[in-house]
Amino acid sequence: MISSKWQEIDFSRTESFLKISGKYQELYSYSLFSEIVLSHAESLGLDLTDEALQAYSNQARRALGLHKKEDFDKFLSKAEADYDTWERVCANELCRMILRNNLGGSVEYIPDAWPIIKSVPGIKEAVNDLIIAKGSNAGITLSDQDIQVYSDNLRRVSGLHRKSEFDEYLKIVNMDYDGWEKSVKAEMFRNELLKKNIQPLTSEDLALNQQISGSMSMVIAELIHSHFIKTQSGKLGITVNDEELQNYLTDFRRANNLHSAKMFHSWLSANGMTLEDFEIVADLKIRTAKFRESGKAQIEPEKVRKEVRLSISFIDAALRIASEKEAFGKNSIPAPSEDDLQEESDALRRALKLHSSELFKSYLKNNGITADNWEDYLEHTFMVRKLKDKVAGDSEIIKYLNVNMVLRKAIREEILSNYLSGLSV
Repeated sequence: MISSKWQEIDFSRTESFLKISGKYQELYSYSLFSEIVLSHAESLGLDLTDEALQAYSNQARRALGLHKKEDFDKFLSKAEADYDTWERVCANELCRMILRNNLGGSVEYIPDAWPIIKSVPGIKEAVNDLIIAKGSNAGITLSDQDIQVYSDNLRRVSGLHRKSEFDEYLKIVNMDYDGWEKSVKAEMFRNELLKKNIQPLTSEDLALNQQISGSMSMVIAELIHSHFIKTQSGKLGITVNDEELQNYLTDFRRANNLHSAKMFHSWLSANGMTLEDFEIVADLKIRTAKFRESGKAQIEPEKVRKEVRLSISFIDAALRIASEKEAFGKNSIPAPSEDDLQEESDALRRALKLHSSELFKSYLKNNGITADNWEDYLEHTFMVRKLKDKVAGDSEIIKYLNVNMVLRKAIREEILSNYLSGLSV
C-alpha cells in the first residue's frame, strides 16, 4: 500500500543519490524557476483559486497516505520543510499541470519559443520533413521544373547570383545541395497548403515528433531560465548598453567567420532569426555573465532546497529508492563485495571524468557528498541491477519498482480532472 510509504522516505539519502546521478541539478532548476512560471501563468490570466490549491494539496496528501495532521507534520519535519513551502510547491505543480493541459506542451507555453526552436540543429530539417509529408498526403505534387524555377527565384532574391556566392552561403548555414532542395520543397508545400486553408504545421504535429518535442522542452527550460535572469538582474540594477551589444556582435561574427554583413544576415536567415532576435540573445548572454558575478546572493539556496524535497519528482525518486530497498530483502539480493564496489566506483568516476583523487575529492565537497554517501549509492545501484536480473518480468517486483507511477497518476491525472470538472460547474 502506498499509504505507508511516506514513512520510509529518506530525504537525505535521496538527495545524495540524485546529486551523484546528476539529476539533482535539474530538480533544483525546476524549483528555482517556480516563481517565473507562476508569473507567466498569471500573465496568461490563469487564476489559481484557494479552492483549487486546497483540492490539489488534499489529493497530494492522500496519494502519500498523509490523512492525519500529525502524519503530515511528521512528513514536513522529515523534509525539513514547512506549510508555506508545501503551498508554494502545490501552486507550482498545479500551475504547470494546467499550462500543459491548456497548451498541450506547445510552443506557446513560453512566448517567443518557436524562433529559437527553429535554430536548434536538426530541427529545421525535421520541420521541413513534416511539411513535405503533410503536403504529399494532401495530394499536392511538385514538378522538377517548378522546383528549379522556385529555387532560381529564391537565389536571385537572396542575391546569390554566382555559384561561388551560393556555395559560400551553403557553407555558412551548414547545408548541402540536397538540404537546399528540401528547404525549397518545404517552402513550396507550405504555400500550397495555405492555399488549401490547411495549416502547414500545428502544435499537434510538433508534439508528435520526438525530435522537435524534445527540443521544445529544452528551449522552454532555457526560456524560463532567461526570464529568471532578466527578473533577477533587473533587481540588481544590471543593464546592457549599446557598446556592449556591439562588442558581442563583433566577437560573434569574428568567431564564426561571418566577415561581411551579407554573410551575417545569411546566417540569421538560415537560423530563423532577425537582427532583433540576435540582439535579444546577446543581451541575455551579457546579463547572464554579469548576474553570475553579482547576482547569486539573490538566490535563497535553502528555500529552493526545501521546495526540491517536496516536488513530485523528488518524492517519486525517494519512493522508488525505498521500494527497491524493500525488494532487496524480499528477494535476498546479496550486498556487493569490496571488489564489486571498487569496480562500480572506478566505472562511475570514469563516466564523470574524475580521474585524479583531487578531482574526486573536489567533486564530493562541491556537491555536499560524503565518502559514505558515495559508497551507499554504489551499493544500491549494484543491487538494483542484480534485482532486475533475478526478477525481470515479476509483476510483484515491477509493482515495487514502479510505485512512483502510482503517485504520478494520483496527483497529475486525478487532480487535473477534478480541477477541470470544477471549472465546468
